[in-house]
Amino acid sequence: MNQRPIPPEKHGGSHQKSGSDPLRSQFLEVDHNALANQYPHHAPVPPGLVMGEEGEEGPMGMPGIQGPAGSGVVDGVLAITGLVTTKIPGVTFGIRRGKGLAHGRIFYMPFSVASEISITLLVLNVQTAATTGNARLGIYRAAKTWQPSSLVLDAGTVSIATTGRKTISVTQSLVPDRYLLALKTETSGATTPNLQAFVGFGGAGMHSEDDTGNSIMGYWVAQGSGALPDPGSAATGWDAGDGFEYIVVLVMTAV
Repeated sequence: MNQRPIPPEKHGGSHQKSGSDPLRSQFLEVDHNALANQYPHHAPVPPGLVMGEEGEEGPMGMPGIQGPAGSGVVDGVLAITGLVTTKIPGVTFGIRRGKGLAHGRIFYMPFSVASEISITLLVLNVQTAATTGNARLGIYRAAKTWQPSSLVLDAGTVSIATTGRKTISVTQSLVPDRYLLALKTETSGATTPNLQAFVGFGGAGMHSEDDTGNSIMGYWVAQGSGALPDPGSAATGWDAGDGFEYIVVLVMTAV
């Protein structure tokens, strides 16, 4: 994995080069009204299930579904006992793979919200445990450049010094806007953590390139332990590779 610093002239430096954009971002502005009308309720529905709210997506970008009336199952969650549906608004997941994370960094994952949602759980899966330490999770609003602006949620920490599925319960509403999921590695020792990652497509547009045409898998900034900064710290580096990666996913309902 190649890790290259973003040149300082794009982040407040005094020697900005005319016509140079190291990320050459292709993130797309979302027409929220169009996205909210993308999934009308006339699609075929399995017996005993009804469609969720318009604009809410289920696994692999399909419209959300819910259980029959009175089942207690909420919009966007498939009504099968013991099943928890995780997703990212506006993003279709492709392949799964492992992603190694360096110590002491905030990793950002962009997404857009088309209609108001309520998040109840943040989820990650540790494949290789760090020698010691935690991951701190949170959510930022994103500027038009997809850099972090104001902090929406600091959800606290979960240990990534052991393997397996890790969750943090929250109660957080998100109105239509651009957002960044944030994961900060507060880890140390000889072994760095490796988390399950989903390659995401669609929605906010997940493809960017550096000056030499390398695609990026994610972007980050060095950061020590403690609360997430508010406003957020701008990314100063990226990981080159194929497909933008999500290492945190959400459990959420329509509002």
